[in-house]
Amino acid sequence: MKEFNIRHIDNSIFINLVQNISEHVASVDANTLVYEFVNDSYVKTFGKSKENIIGSKVCDVIGKTNYEFALPYINQAKSGLTVSYENIFKTVNGDRWFKVNYSPIKDSNGNVISLVVLNYDITDHKIFSKSLQDSEEKFRILFDNSSVGITISDIDGNIIDVNETMVNILGSPSIEFTKKVNIIHFKPLIDNKFSYYFKECITNGNTKEVDLYYVSKWGKQIYTSNYIIPIKDTNGVVNKVYTLTEDITERKQVELKTIKYQKAVESSMASIVITDIDGKIEYANPFFYQHVGYTKEDCLGKNPNILSSNTHDKEYYNKMWDTIKNGKTWEGEFCNKKRVVSCTGNFVLFHLF
Repeated sequence: MKEFNIRHIDNSIFINLVQNISEHVASVDANTLVYEFVNDSYVKTFGKSKENIIGSKVCDVIGKTNYEFALPYINQAKSGLTVSYENIFKTVNGDRWFKVNYSPIKDSNGNVISLVVLNYDITDHKIFSKSLQDSEEKFRILFDNSSVGITISDIDGNIIDVNETMVNILGSPSIEFTKKVNIIHFKPLIDNKFSYYFKECITNGNTKEVDLYYVSKWGKQIYTSNYIIPIKDTNGVVNKVYTLTEDITERKQVELKTIKYQKAVESSMASIVITDIDGKIEYANPFFYQHVGYTKEDCLGKNPNILSSNTHDKEYYNKMWDTIKNGKTWEGEFCNKKRVVSCTGNFVLFHLF
């Protein structure tokens, strides 16, 4: 009889991390493209229950058109690359623009086994880009009241104007201080390659979207999402550049932690199981399947009692579930049909959400 552990993903580290953020977080099997996990934001935005998403294929959840658009990026992620793209999705709040990131999770042999999906709503950026075609008055109202940082520069890198949101993102003392920075020659912007992308947009006339780490002139350390938009005159020559900047530091930290913990879960030498409030299995890591001898198809949506050898009576399980539903940690031993599950020296933990 071999021994293995069943334990939950620490509530304070993983579940709270992904369940209580506005961004969408999901995990899909790299081979089958079947959803293994989704957070509450993902469910609420698309108006589907977890039961309808987990165990379903990506194509069936996001729709054929969106799936065909995403497939080349998904294939790149399956090859080991972190990729992103932008597209419109139908949500409970109507059509919304999202930036979608796919990050590969590899096993100990370097094989991609799962893809972490993170979706960010970028509709505000798109609205602003469209507003550049509207009247100056409407643009000015948007410029002054936008939740996105906006910088207007000439092609030499001199800042013509900047809004208050941008000043706050940079930690600058004022608009005037911010306008003293030259985008092309300022060393921190050269070091993080923003200057390079700025000049590239002027040269090719195409909008560039890039996420960068930046230490501002005033010492503020941030991750930013930037849309660099070249503006052309009537002759098609670039004469201004608009930059839309959003502070994504918190989002980036969540993304990095999510990927980190997902990798830890996938490569863990302990079995990890996530169930819903009714005890149905929503996710189990590869080590779990390896030791119990069941497949994902056997387990997803099922109660862990499928492993039962009838060694324990009903009262034993009732006590366990009552303990967990009250937010406490349950510790004990299981004997299933194939192996003894022992918690000697370790905890057997479950978390329901």
